[in-house]
Amino acid sequence: MGVATDLGIATRLVVDKLQKCRIVIVESNHDEDMLMNGPYPWHLKQRIRSRHGHLSNNDSAALLEEILHPCLEGVFLAHLSEVNNDPSLAHSAATTMLASTNICSPKLIVGTQDQVSAVFCING
Repeated sequence: MGVATDLGIATRLVVDKLQKCRIVIVESNHDEDMLMNGPYPWHLKQRIRSRHGHLSNNDSAALLEEILHPCLEGVFLAHLSEVNNDPSLAHSAATTMLASTNICSPKLIVGTQDQVSAVFCING
């Protein structure tokens, strides 16, 4: 199992470490349009989008595409912003990417801040 949050960018090292995980927890912090049109001050928007910020839904989907392998069983999208994201947008970005490949079909869970999520069961 691998956990990747508060990344800013997904470096080659992150990709290498997640490529053989059966379960990954990956940040899907913000929708780019919601962030840019949202209430945060410009300096905070810049930090969130920077190398020291957070992965957008599209960045998260791109990271997932790089780490897909036949034994990937589950993906948990985490660290969603309550202000700059919507769980349906994060889910859509990931499912669109997963639908474009036939490498694997992991269970996809989108975490929210106000309810308990589903769980993964890892078999032997």
